[in-house]
Amino acid sequence: RKLSSALARVEELAETDELTGLANRRRILDVLLKVHEQQGNLGQSYAVAMLDVDHFKRINDTFGHALGDEVLRTLGALLQGTKRVDDAAGRIGGEEFLLVLPGSTTAGEANAMAERLRLAVEGYDWSKLQPELHVTASIGLTVVEAGEDPENVLRRADEGLYEAKRSGRNRISL
Repeated sequence: RKLSSALARVEELAETDELTGLANRRRILDVLLKVHEQQGNLGQSYAVAMLDVDHFKRINDTFGHALGDEVLRTLGALLQGTKRVDDAAGRIGGEEFLLVLPGSTTAGEANAMAERLRLAVEGYDWSKLQPELHVTASIGLTVVEAGEDPENVLRRADEGLYEAKRSGRNRISL
């Protein structure tokens, strides 16, 4: 019993980002592949969003890395609290997060979900962490059709993210 409990704990630690409590890169990419296969078998589309904290380096440089870590922890909680039950969120590195949205089968549904996430970040009272702190996020969003290559899906979401940043940040690019 102790061994199986310990093994379950080790597995949980191996799949969880220790800073945010969300899925780590390995786990969220596994989720993406599973959702991709399931939705493909059903002939259904789904959406993928890549979210990045705007000007995160400036936050770290101005307020220190401890506050930057707190921003990431808070963002993880916001994502966890805003996503729907079937959605999955994970930290893929630095200040970048990946969301797999199996319930979003149209661009409109996906955009509504991404906008809810963007507004949650923008509307949070970040001054609780540090006076004068304001945090926003840019989101790259793509709707995935059956039969698409998962690598292409990630590339398109990433391209959308960088387009959102080039277009002024704190926005969604589909």
